[in-house]
Amino acid sequence: MNFLKDQNRIVYLLSFLVVVLIFHISYGLEVIIPTNINWLLSVRHDWGQHYLGWAFYRNEPWTFPLGTIDKLCYPVGTNVGYWDSIPLLAFFFKIFSGILPEDFQYIGAWLLFCHLMMAYYTIKIFNLYKIGLIYTLIGVVFIACNPVLVYRGLHPSLCAHGFILASIYYYLVPLNSLNAKQINNKQVYLLLISALISPYICFMIIGFNFILPFKSYFYSKVISLQKAIIYPVVSSLLVVVLWSIFGMVDFSDTVNLEVANSYGLYGFNLNSFFNSSGYSTFLPALEQVSPHQYEGFLYLGIGVMLLTLITTIYFLVTIKTSILFFRGRKDLLPLLFLGIALALFAITNKVTFGNKVLFEYPIPELILKLGGVFRASGRFFWIGYYLFLILIICVFVKYKFSNFIKISVLLVLLAIQAYDTKLIYLGRDLKFGSYDSPLSDEKWIDLVSNFDKIITYPPYNNNLLQPMDYQDLCFVALKTNTAISTGYAARENGFKNQIFIDSLDANLSKGIIHQDEVIVTTPQYVEAFNVLLHNKSVEIQYLDGYYVFYSNKKALKKAIITTEEGKRKADSISNYYSRSTILKTIDRPDFNQKIQFNVENLIHQDDVIQVEGWAFKEGSNNNQDDSLYVTISNEKKTYVVNSKRKPRSDVAKSFGKPNLENSGFSATIFADEIEKGKYDIGIAIKGKKGDWTYADLDKFQEVGKKEFEKPVLTKTIPTEGNVIGNIDDFEVKPEYIRLSGWSSFKEQDATNNDIKIIFIGKGKNYLITTQKLKRQDVTKAFNNKYNYDDAGFAVKMKRKDLPKGNYKIGIIVINLKSKIQSALITERVLNNK
Repeated sequence: MNFLKDQNRIVYLLSFLVVVLIFHISYGLEVIIPTNINWLLSVRHDWGQHYLGWAFYRNEPWTFPLGTIDKLCYPVGTNVGYWDSIPLLAFFFKIFSGILPEDFQYIGAWLLFCHLMMAYYTIKIFNLYKIGLIYTLIGVVFIACNPVLVYRGLHPSLCAHGFILASIYYYLVPLNSLNAKQINNKQVYLLLISALISPYICFMIIGFNFILPFKSYFYSKVISLQKAIIYPVVSSLLVVVLWSIFGMVDFSDTVNLEVANSYGLYGFNLNSFFNSSGYSTFLPALEQVSPHQYEGFLYLGIGVMLLTLITTIYFLVTIKTSILFFRGRKDLLPLLFLGIALALFAITNKVTFGNKVLFEYPIPELILKLGGVFRASGRFFWIGYYLFLILIICVFVKYKFSNFIKISVLLVLLAIQAYDTKLIYLGRDLKFGSYDSPLSDEKWIDLVSNFDKIITYPPYNNNLLQPMDYQDLCFVALKTNTAISTGYAARENGFKNQIFIDSLDANLSKGIIHQDEVIVTTPQYVEAFNVLLHNKSVEIQYLDGYYVFYSNKKALKKAIITTEEGKRKADSISNYYSRSTILKTIDRPDFNQKIQFNVENLIHQDDVIQVEGWAFKEGSNNNQDDSLYVTISNEKKTYVVNSKRKPRSDVAKSFGKPNLENSGFSATIFADEIEKGKYDIGIAIKGKKGDWTYADLDKFQEVGKKEFEKPVLTKTIPTEGNVIGNIDDFEVKPEYIRLSGWSSFKEQDATNNDIKIIFIGKGKNYLITTQKLKRQDVTKAFNNKYNYDDAGFAVKMKRKDLPKGNYKIGIIVINLKSKIQSALITERVLNNK
């Protein structure tokens, strides 16, 4: 007995040493040093995401749900689970955050643990079948360091393949009345731990929490039917409870865990077993239907392929004796069923081989929705992959021929396997130490430390100037403990994100920038800041290719040192946008309507009119040399306003004329540059030969009209009903109140609606008329058959015109045709002192 124990210890020791050696070859043991973060952020890939999720999370105050991160993806926030930062470890180390080094990471140690856990359970499985020491060591290398696991290194939370092997082991353990409860309990623990590691791993593991109690009751007959039902039901409910506690699911929120129409995109290709994807010394990368099918990477390696061939040939020759290995093992059927079921889910209903779709078949809506949640479905073949590796090695070892020959064959095949897949192990050149950011961190930190928020424009854009540069900007935010409006989360609240984007765009169009925020953008988006630049309301810095804007009313803690290039770039932008947008003033021309056009956005807020759309001369096949302008005309004169051209391939495609792509435009008209009065908006096109064509848009704006609306006393409040909407922007200043947002009847087009705001006080209510705004973003956000483009509204009023008091704020929608009206009482409250 002691001999067996000693031999077992030797197997574990030697196996762990081999695994550590291979891990060092693949990653370098330096990655387990906690203060070494350079290798994570320098690769410009998912490792940086995982580290940043943890690093921001540790600095957050304790909240409920436990996994909340407010300073990433600001202002909506995110969850540490959505950053694949291994929530279990993030939570554990957050407890000790105060005593941990500033640059602390656990991802390297986790990766090593994953390989060691694989080795541990590989040994335990082989011990069940009394596989000898040498065979076990070889099997450990084949399984614990297989190409799929090493390939998955860029997604550390998905490297928890040891939980799959552990579940296989607990299923294979012979059950009796003494160990049944213990084994089933351990499987529950595995599931709950996996739930706080990766939802994908958890979803694979949960299958074992159904088939193990089934085996315990139906085959082994060691638990009651009641327990066979309770185990899977309770363990599943506990997963939901855990995810709720950590905030990874929220039934009251609008985070959509499902990515619509995504099932099949990341599916398993039937050539994946022998498609090396370029990681083989012998075999080329094979074509696939979609590049996204990399998620189904399942390359066996030449060594395993040859082992499979040898084992299969021997099996066919000696089928009568070989079949004894499986005789009487009906209890393996549920395990086989689970492997096949998840394999079919991985393949999806769109069956592919190479670059061809072999066939497609209909499946229930429930499976489609599940596939939308777990869209990287190709991963679910992992259980089948490991079952196959275990089976092929065990069957080969059990064959009745010389141990010397079997060991020799396995060693040769292992050498072939290592040589064949060496590229996947030797392809990393990881950096060591502190992160060497491409940004001038000292200058960024000096500037950003004056503010509470970094607003990236456009928000939630992870590749603003360079691929994955959100990591560098987030690193600056991390070092300054600043919130930032970007981040690469696995799931986002798209609806709330869009509300913030709309609010930000509305503020920029009105020339509003808050003093507690600094806005970072790139040259291609500077046009969005034209009102702020025209009004000279901002300071500009140029850092590392980015333009940085902040309020010129903000007092900085210390002067920011700029380079000559930075000063030149900032001055150039400031001078360009502070000049007049008026090209020329002419007598009112003949608007001859020979222009095809569409105005998609016409916004008049305060002293600014913004026009967006497309236009080209009727009959034109090529407008590449035409110049496009917006006009604003009264009865006597016309102002010709410069516009910015925008490519519109959709227009060219719609009209079947590829040379009309240059037909998009946007223009901004400032009221301080023209006389007050009522103006018609139009389009002017100057041809290559200097000829001008004009068209009236049949739309007018009153420039210099009364800036403020007055509230009117009303006795009635329409009943609350079928109304949706939101107040996106609610600004209360000492002199005025400004509101903007959107509203409409639910599941109806917003056309022909009028929108009013009602202030509901104690005994007295006040109604105020709003200005309509275009809100195509609302239509896009709902993504249904209804058109909410006309759902936008804005209003500005003097505070002194509203009697003092506390008011609830409601939105009233009135259909101008049917005269039906209904109200939406919002959560907004005004204390008008």
